[in-house]
Parts: sequence; C-alpha cells; structure tokens
Amino acid sequence: MRGRVLIRAGAAAACLLILVVAACRPARERAPVPAPPHILLISLDACRADRLSCYGYERPTSPFLDTLASRGTRFALAFANTQGTVPSHTTLLTSLPQETHRMFHFRTEEEKRWQKVPDGAVMLQELLRARGYRTLAVTDGGHMARVFGYDRGFDDYRDGATGVESGTRKLLGLIRALPRDGTPVFAFLHTYEIHSPYDPPEPERSLFGPSEGRIGADSGTLLALNEAGLAGLSPQDLEFLRGRYDGGIRFTDRVLEGFFRELEAEGFLPHAVVAVTADHGEEFGEHGGLLHRGMLYEESIRVPLILLGPGVAAGRVEGRLVSLMDVAPTLLALAGVPAAPGMRGRDLLARGADAGEEAVFTQYGPLRYGIRTRDWKLIRNATPPSLELYDLRRDPGERMNMAEVRPAQARELARKLERWRAAQPALAQQGAAAPDEEQIRRLKGLGYLGGDRDSAQ
Repeated sequence: MRGRVLIRAGAAAACLLILVVAACRPARERAPVPAPPHILLISLDACRADRLSCYGYERPTSPFLDTLASRGTRFALAFANTQGTVPSHTTLLTSLPQETHRMFHFRTEEEKRWQKVPDGAVMLQELLRARGYRTLAVTDGGHMARVFGYDRGFDDYRDGATGVESGTRKLLGLIRALPRDGTPVFAFLHTYEIHSPYDPPEPERSLFGPSEGRIGADSGTLLALNEAGLAGLSPQDLEFLRGRYDGGIRFTDRVLEGFFRELEAEGFLPHAVVAVTADHGEEFGEHGGLLHRGMLYEESIRVPLILLGPGVAAGRVEGRLVSLMDVAPTLLALAGVPAAPGMRGRDLLARGADAGEEAVFTQYGPLRYGIRTRDWKLIRNATPPSLELYDLRRDPGERMNMAEVRPAQARELARKLERWRAAQPALAQQGAAAPDEEQIRRLKGLGYLGGDRDSAQ
C-alpha cells in the first residue's frame, strides 16, 4: 500500500488489518513510484490499421487492443513514413525520415548491403538512458537484430525471441529482475507474430476461416505468387490468407492481454505510458500483390497508433494526420526529456498541436515518394518515371489515377514533395552490418533475401 491510510471513527481495527496485510506483501508491490513514467513501446510488425476492430474492421480481431484504445487516445490516421522493417523502425526510434537516415536507401540491386543505424541518428532509448531511464528491449531478431545497431542505448537488448509469446515472456522476466528503486524504465517490444508466415495456433488459426487452404501461407509461397503476378490465386485463396493473417492479430491480442495482466501485477502499468504501433501494413491483392512490396498505398502505410497512460487523454479518437516520426518526440515529452536536435516529428500532445500538419511524406528509398494530405495522395515513381494521384474522398481504395485528369492538383503536390525532399539532410553512413548464419536463416524464413520483396528490408 503506497498511500496513507485514513483512520475513521469506528474503523481503526479494520485499518490496522489493512496495514498488516500491506506490510506482508512482496517488496515489488511497494516499489517507489517513478517521477517520470515508465514507457512501454510495442511494435507489431506488418500490422495494418484497418485489420483491427477498433479501426472499424468487421471481424473481432483485437478485443484487448480495443480496450487499450478506449482507455487512451487512438490516432485514426497514422502512417508509416517508409516501407520495410529496417528503415521504418529507424524512423520510429529516431524521428528522422529515410531520406535523412538513409537506412536501406538503395537505387539498384547492386547497391544493396547490410547497414547499421548511423551514429548521427540519435535514438529514443539513448536520450531516455541519458536522463536516468533503465532501457530494455526484446525483439524477434531478423531485421531487428542487434547487428543492425538497434541495441545502441539499451542496457539490455535481447533479439532472440521467436514470436509474441516468447517476446513477452522474455521482457516480463527482464522487468521483474530490475531493482525496485523507483527508477523509470523504457521497455521496447517488437514481434513478427503477425508478419508472414501466417501461422497462428488454434483456436485463432481457424477462427476466421479454414485452418488449411489450397495454397500455403508461408513466405516462400507468397513470394512466388507475387513473382507470378498472383496468377492462379483465387478469391477463396485470398480469403484463406486474410483469415490466417487476422488470426495472427487475434492471437497476438490474446497474448498481449496476458502480458499486461502480469505487468499490472508487477505494479508497472499504473505509472506507465504505453504506445502500440506498427512499422508498415500488408497487402492482400488490393494493388496486385501480397506481403509488403515497397508500395505506398493505404494498405501498406496506414498503421495503428494507440497511446495511453499518464498525461494522455482517455477515450479519445484523434483525427489528425500523424506519422511514426511523431512517436519518439511524444514519448520524450511525456518523460520530460527534450527531443534531439534535428528530430523531425512533433509532440502530439503539446498545446496547439491540434492544428495538425499539412501532409505526411512517405517513401520507399529513392524509388518511390509520396505525399498524403487529408483528401489527396500523390505517388512519384522513379522506374519508370510516373505520377499517381488519388482523390481519397471519392476513391479511398486508390483505384483511379487522376494525375492526367487533375494535372494542376498533381503539380501542386509534386512541388510540395520536391520541396520536402530538398529540405532533408543526409547522414553519413557507418560500417556495414554482418548478420550471422542464424540471422540469415531467420530472414529467409520471413521471406527476405530474394524474391519480389526488397531483399534488404
């Protein structure tokens, strides 16, 4: 019991019993409350926003995340600024666009190489640790392995988790092992559970459709279908894949519910800010492909963003355009820590931030750039050079290219996009990363290192 016991007339005996019980509780339940809050940042790799029921999906894929959203603020229009695990997580943790941090910013297959986060990109965990936070991370490895430089600034970085059950168990163990001295904690959890292969256990495996289909739901099969232009893929096959993917979200949601229950018992959650998001979405044939191929359509870049805890409004749905670049500055502000010079995002909870930003800028290396306003999206493709313009009010599925029909609108957005590109500095790159055989094996299982998907992401 942390607060004072107020002894009222006629209740002294009962209060004495309460004090005795409190004195017998384990020490971990009597830990001092940290002055700045604990922070828990969760990245659900490849989770598209419109597949969560709190974002309007008709299937009940996310009952627990829905509850979190009702207790905090859900950002209805949140976007990844770039595609791929490596560049998008770099943006998430540094509040820098890919145009600046240059992680996996390749023009040709010959340029591709393993990279580390550049030293000039200051990461969220480095700033928090410098201000007294203990910093912990558990990831599913792959492109979130320490070899790519994400361990910088973490007191303990574990990249050997094998799914959301494994990851939450490992992170809970790290939190439980900490001294109970009131020091604030920043904990980062990354999981590939929703990412291909789509292989949730029962009962989620068959919750939204048959547990087995005519095709496999493994990454190799899906890559081959991409290379064949989805030839032979029937509507029933697509529905099977959607069901497996949705089952993975529901399984992740169930595991997170148990994880949060344990954190509550640890006394961690009552004084914690929680952020749940994703690095990119996933395709299911909307624009002729599967997985995440570096496209900038809504299914690929619109991601969930749920924020709750001390200092965050409860039960609020925020309709501004926001992006992953805004996450780090917002969490830093809640911790009372200044953002690093050069961070391009904003504190979403700051006074006066309600005005929102004019646009969100997205990119896939130098090959594809986008500008997304509330009503319009322009995509500039490098090879072959082309423009795509979509009226999102009338065509939310981005089916009708209006670039030739509305040339003035296309030119205006193209000018804004070019001004944005010209204003972004580029950081010097560091030495190459060197994944080991196990990391290579993990990346191949996730569908990287070959095929239609960018082998460096």
